Amino acid sequence: MKNLTLFILVLISSTTLNAQEIKDFTMTSIDGVTYNLFDELDDGKTIVLDFFSTTCGSCQESIPFLENAWNEYLQNGTYGYVWSIEAAYRPDSLVQEFMDQYGATFPGFSIVNDDSVVNDTFGYYVPYTPYFYIICPNYKIHNFSIDELDSFIANCGVQVGLEDQIWEHTKIYTYNNVIKYIDLPSSHDIHQMELYDITGRKILKKNVFETSGEIRLPENLNGVYLVKVSNTTNEFSTKILIE
Repeated sequence: MKNLTLFILVLISSTTLNAQEIKDFTMTSIDGVTYNLFDELDDGKTIVLDFFSTTCGSCQESIPFLENAWNEYLQNGTYGYVWSIEAAYRPDSLVQEFMDQYGATFPGFSIVNDDSVVNDTFGYYVPYTPYFYIICPNYKIHNFSIDELDSFIANCGVQVGLEDQIWEHTKIYTYNNVIKYIDLPSSHDIHQMELYDITGRKILKKNVFETSGEIRLPENLNGVYLVKVSNTTNEFSTKILIE
């Protein structure tokens, strides 16, 4: 049985925008692939937006973190995307040169032909570069710093640091005051789901009989919580953000 130690969560300071403020957009990458934000969210994907400049030193330093998330957590588009959008009007050729030089393999974009994604009225607020947003499949959007990337990906229901492959397809996230769970491992055992607050206090304990479903949350919960799911032979834990 894989034992995971219950840890004290650190509250994440972030800027959260209302769902109605998420701006849909369609862009074509420097590789010629066209993506639509809402289509990917509706497909259950987590989207990391990296607004950068090819001449920005901090942007260069963020690439290893983004590349790790793209490969290890988002599984190269299986669970989500990192979209790097060059916000200083460099052409495709310079964006490609930058990504090649610093080892970025996720989709890159230029705004030379269409800058609506960074337009104050129609797009996203980008006061400087690098500037990061993450948008979860439940249409929650957060601004974060690069050192918070793993935590925010986990809050979207993507498993981070999960070693046991039996749970690799499981997704857990919150939406409209419920915990949604998808693709728990098939088992003859009953799964048990527990919710803990940042002090380690147990908030909720439920038996789960289906591999996918939802559990209604108590009222007035807000912040970062730990969800632990277990059966008689396996268990795993993940962080979620309840708003």
